[in-house]
Amino acid sequence: MHAWIDSKREEIVQTIKELISMESVMAEPSEGAPFGTENKRALEYALKKASELGIENCVDLSGYVGYAETGNGDEMLGILCHLDVVSAGNGWKTSPFEATVIDGNLYGRGAMDDKGPAVAAMYALAAVLKSKKEFKRRVRIIFGCNEESGWGCMKHYKENAEIPTLAFSPDAEYPVVNSEKGILHTTYEKKFDSKIEVQAGTVINVVPGTASAIVPLEKSEVEKKAKCPLPFEIKATDKGSEIIVTGLAAHASLPENGKNAVQAMLKLLNSLELGGEDGETIKMLCDKLGMDMHGESMGLDYSDASGRLTFNPAVLKWDKDGINALSFDLRCPHTKSCDENLNLLTSELCGFTAVSSSEQPALFVDPNSELVSKLLEVYSKNTGEKDPKPKSIGGGTYARAFKNAVAFGCEREGVDNRIHMPDEFISIDDLMFNVHMIADAIDALS
Repeated sequence: MHAWIDSKREEIVQTIKELISMESVMAEPSEGAPFGTENKRALEYALKKASELGIENCVDLSGYVGYAETGNGDEMLGILCHLDVVSAGNGWKTSPFEATVIDGNLYGRGAMDDKGPAVAAMYALAAVLKSKKEFKRRVRIIFGCNEESGWGCMKHYKENAEIPTLAFSPDAEYPVVNSEKGILHTTYEKKFDSKIEVQAGTVINVVPGTASAIVPLEKSEVEKKAKCPLPFEIKATDKGSEIIVTGLAAHASLPENGKNAVQAMLKLLNSLELGGEDGETIKMLCDKLGMDMHGESMGLDYSDASGRLTFNPAVLKWDKDGINALSFDLRCPHTKSCDENLNLLTSELCGFTAVSSSEQPALFVDPNSELVSKLLEVYSKNTGEKDPKPKSIGGGTYARAFKNAVAFGCEREGVDNRIHMPDEFISIDDLMFNVHMIADAIDALS
């Protein structure tokens, strides 16, 4: 089994390169492609490749999600992957959708989240098949196409397909993640006559890396007054001045890895003393948001065994009609519900109206269960680490879509793969390690 995997190293890398070339970012729906044509193309490619590898039962569920299944038994092991990605953003040293290998690292959007692990799962299952082992459970790799922007794929799957008996998602960290914080996404608006414009952020689960604003002040006046914790530039326009703040994008569950351009822009605008309702609104937001990463100024900050609350002001859309969207991503530890945190957030944003909210409840799987204990054994066998312990994270994986599911890899401790950031990458050696690890996990559980 493992010799076959090693013989496929170059083919595995090439498969990931081809999958990365498909810009599978959420886009306008079309017939048979509810999340955009590139997402559909990535799904078709993955199912075709799985079939070529000998995984005989490959099914496309109307472009929402697909699966590749093999084996025997009444019970089923699910492997939960996604083929969609967040937008590339700026600041790449390589082309984000033309995978490039530099010094043994494969760069490209989705290399680690989650196209690389999805391909690793395909080749791992193919390797188990090649070993001619007898299955006690069927194995189904589930390929979602909407993980980064709504989970409509998982909703469709649960309504139209068999639920796995147990499952793991190679979309987080080793050794095993058996606990995930609750995820709260919420958007507010505040309508009033405004003299400024602000645009920042595009995706709610990403720390915004850039923000732009137009203010009715001469460039020289802005240059005198402007103060900002992040780099910025000013350009003269026929409306006054355009200001661009440059931060650093990061995954919303790890705001400390980024530099939030929304919060920095508000601080800059506050230093301009614009006056009127614009000025009052900016000052209030500065006081409530600061540069906080845990909602400290709003009284949201708390911790428990699953970690500390994280707070990401993700999107700001502001024009002549006021604030059309101010969106937040909160990752909520287990001891408070998402609803409790939503109520507190809403009470702190005086004058704002909540226009939408969604939540994903927290996840917890017994560390003594067959699923967790066997995956820990597989990790220990492959790394030599004695008595590894399961983890809790703020990220949200497909594991929380099912009752008996956890996350298993593929991030290695101490390695920043720049997920959701420019220059996302996976080491090819780590990629191969993941294929071996997933193959052993399939062997142990099925």
